[in-house]
Amino acid sequence: MKSIVVVDDHDVVRQGVRLILRNRPDWEVVAEAEDGLDALEKISSFDPDLVILDITMPRKDGLAVAAELSKSKARSKILVLTMHDSRELARAVQKAGASGYVIKTQAARDLLRAVEAIFAGGTFFLWNRSSRPKKCRSNWSAIIATFAAEPKASGLDFPQTPTRAAAPLLPQLFPGDCSVPPACEHLTERDPRLPG
Repeated sequence: MKSIVVVDDHDVVRQGVRLILRNRPDWEVVAEAEDGLDALEKISSFDPDLVILDITMPRKDGLAVAAELSKSKARSKILVLTMHDSRELARAVQKAGASGYVIKTQAARDLLRAVEAIFAGGTFFLWNRSSRPKKCRSNWSAIIATFAAEPKASGLDFPQTPTRAAAPLLPQLFPGDCSVPPACEHLTERDPRLPG
């Protein structure tokens, strides 16, 4: 059973996350927190496998919570669920130790895939959704999730970790007239947190 703590200052968001996750019998939301300090207490008490964390909160923001968890070597993985559609913020939370970044407006579609990818040992970072060509949106979301969760799932000869060598292979999975979108940049540079 994988344990999850949901952290957001809005009760409606916490309840929405619970609804999205409820059909997974192997996952359990063990606690909720409404601000950063409350989050640190709940994480310390419950030692969850995953923390789904908002950024903009009272008393201590999500970026500070992520950095503190990373610094303390907590075992909990962090998935940021935010209203901020920002590549710079996604990079900042990744640098602070987060394993994923999902925009709240896309949570109904992306949250389950992000949690699955993280529990499988991968990462899941999506941003800049509105700037991508409409034709490519679902395809690139799928490749990010697939690559993060299972690099060899495509049948192509992907390297074990995301590297620049993988970038030319991405369009082969989903042919079309779109280039690798900004949200795939983390796949084209080696993630320093991964082995090898």
